[in-house]
Amino acid sequence: MASPPTKKDIERRAYQLWQQAGMPEGRDQEFYWEAEQQLKEELRSLRTQDAEYAVEPRERSKREADTLASEFE
Repeated sequence: MASPPTKKDIERRAYQLWQQAGMPEGRDQEFYWEAEQQLKEELRSLRTQDAEYAVEPRERSKREADTLASEFE
């Protein structure tokens, strides 16, 4: 399972965002916050995907089959 973003991860992402925005002055907190939110959302997404794949394969296959069947009704 993925671990929460570290301060270094957030700083790296914030720096990338700052560069992409043209390196404006005085907005460091804004980029830090945005980076933190993005990384947390990515973690939530990974955890959701992990949970979906953790479902017992037979149950997942049945659910996928039901979904396909409903598309042809």
